[in-house]
Amino acid sequence: MHFGTIIRNGRVVDGSGTPWYMADVAITGDSIAEIGKFKGCRADIEIDAAGKVVCPGFIDTHTHYDLVPFEFAGFVNRLVEDKLLQGVTTVITGCCGNSMAPIAEANKAAWLKRRTSRNIERHEDAHWNSFGEYLSELEKCPLGTNFASYVGHTTLRFNALGLSDAQPTEDDMASMKEMLRQALEEGAVGLSAGLIYAPAIFSNNDEIVELASVLAEFNAPFACHLRNETSGWLDAVRDVIEVAEKNRIPGQIHHVKVMHQKNSKNLISDFIALVEQARGRGVDITCDFYPYNACCMGLEALLLPAWVREGDERAMIERLRNASLHEKITEGIYAHRNYSTEEAMYEGCGKAMLVIAKNNEQHVGKTLLEIGRELNISPLDAGIKLMIDSDITAMAVDFAMSEEDMETLVQWPLVMIGSDSVPVKLGWSAHPRNSGTFPRIIREYVRDRGVLTLEAAIQKMTGFPATRFAFYDRGFLKKGFKADIAIYDEGFFCDKATYLEPLLSPQGMEYVLVNGKIAVEHGRVTGVAGGRVIRRGDVGNRDVEKKTKHKNEEV
Repeated sequence: MHFGTIIRNGRVVDGSGTPWYMADVAITGDSIAEIGKFKGCRADIEIDAAGKVVCPGFIDTHTHYDLVPFEFAGFVNRLVEDKLLQGVTTVITGCCGNSMAPIAEANKAAWLKRRTSRNIERHEDAHWNSFGEYLSELEKCPLGTNFASYVGHTTLRFNALGLSDAQPTEDDMASMKEMLRQALEEGAVGLSAGLIYAPAIFSNNDEIVELASVLAEFNAPFACHLRNETSGWLDAVRDVIEVAEKNRIPGQIHHVKVMHQKNSKNLISDFIALVEQARGRGVDITCDFYPYNACCMGLEALLLPAWVREGDERAMIERLRNASLHEKITEGIYAHRNYSTEEAMYEGCGKAMLVIAKNNEQHVGKTLLEIGRELNISPLDAGIKLMIDSDITAMAVDFAMSEEDMETLVQWPLVMIGSDSVPVKLGWSAHPRNSGTFPRIIREYVRDRGVLTLEAAIQKMTGFPATRFAFYDRGFLKKGFKADIAIYDEGFFCDKATYLEPLLSPQGMEYVLVNGKIAVEHGRVTGVAGGRVIRRGDVGNRDVEKKTKHKNEEV
């Protein structure tokens, strides 16, 4: 028998969580033809995986790489080489409420120039309005990995209400629902929300519950960057449970964590109990997680109360420059950040390190506390100055989470892995999760700490998310499934990225195949673009969703 590729002698971890086994994997075209032992069989390409792990390509369940493949966007790593070298073969975009479609033509320039859309100037090169048109344009790009996308609540709200703090009228809600329905029909994997960011922060949970009712028609998930990840964390979790429970849909908590809480261990225990109680009564809640103790966000979201963030960047800057508002803004920052004293404020600003700041690159890698001392101003005034000078593009990492809490969460069966990575341009810095998330899981939690088995870790990065997002023919090493495959040296595979050098590539990933094409060979990216756009319900399995829908309607 002759195959296109045979991967021989590997230790197969198939993505299901079951124990590894020794086998060969044979590939024909873009799919796995057989798994077994193929003595006497030949192939055009033979890969010797002796002593190495062979597993499904990893699925990054949380990225902001929506525009990375487009030349006009100006990002580095257009073939998402930073993901391929980690073994990632599929990325999910449109997270935290910000998808790149649908967008009305009249709104496109303003939408793409927002920081959450990565400050894109060449809006005229974005040749789409509907979600389906966006995916079609994405398909025209060379894709290093597969791409799938949520549709964003913020995007829908922006089309209906702009950046105001207004509540939607019946007509507004009808319009948002229709846009959501069309996006799901055109391939969106679900609806995401970023309720900590303006203008989504102005929505109430009744709005989210009603909008998410459309998801029940598709059995599609609602994913949420919670409204609060500090003292109001559990209430924010209850909001997501309410959305899922009332609509009988899956719920997904984005980048699960609790920040800057001295009683975080107890809060984590309460959180796990809360979610497991919900699941006990039939509410389908899961989470994504990244293995770092610092988050990353724009300074405006990190520091500013909601009222300062209403409107566009110009409106924010005008408020920040208004001396008569300075005291009120400072008080608002104290409340937003839960600073009870000046000492607590200084401590908090000492944990926030600048990673992106247009016109202020000399401050990258320093904390707000350090920058304030250099400028001889308070750290909050330093943050305000950075926001103004950078046109609201400044971003910081915030060292906010407990390592003990992270170890508890990563072991929880309801957690899958997503990097929450943000694309970069030449001269930009980033969070190390861009380049290190997946090897870090293997190094930190499997090899060094021993709190996850290899099989459990792989399942969190492959089979679990594939099932969650209805990728019916990916995420497992099975006959007939797409040949998205990672081959790595278990003892050598590790992350190298740090907070000071966040773009360092990992080491130890020997081969990566995307739809049967070799994207990484002997640890080097080949430049072969084997990725595809994945639409919800692809692979002729739309009947599965229709049956699920009818079953739900009958109950």
